[in-house]
Amino acid sequence: MNLTKIFVATAITATAFSTQAAGVGVRAGTTGIGGDVGWNLAPTLDARVGYSYLSYKTHYNSGVNYDAKYKLSNLNALLDFSPFPVAFRLTGGLIGNQNKIDLNSRGTYQVNGQTYDSSNASLSGTVKSGRSIAPYLGIGYGNVARAGVNFYFDL
Repeated sequence: MNLTKIFVATAITATAFSTQAAGVGVRAGTTGIGGDVGWNLAPTLDARVGYSYLSYKTHYNSGVNYDAKYKLSNLNALLDFSPFPVAFRLTGGLIGNQNKIDLNSRGTYQVNGQTYDSSNASLSGTVKSGRSIAPYLGIGYGNVARAGVNFYFDL
């Protein structure tokens, strides 16, 4: 399943069938760098879909070579409820993720004073989320569903 294609199709469909103009937001946070498309459903209720991505590789050597690759890929479908005239809002929805961390190591290890050479062997592992779809609850400020480019934050 390619999350980018799903996001683009969802954003186009949402914009095409919306009776209101769509807003666009750009984001950076713990889920990566991405954007949202939002539209108004009712006076106090907005919907938005978004996608964020981040990939990072690092290397560390302390007698043992460590390599790590960090990949975030998140698709979200959210409803924003704004009960007050200010832009404060409560948010709920779902986030589909394909997040993972790959770890590899090779070198000389010391355990309880004993030295082990693993130059010809390696230790590796992958950490993934147990579920590909997770619920989301949050609070935020700002509104993506207004026409134009918008600024907002979520917690």
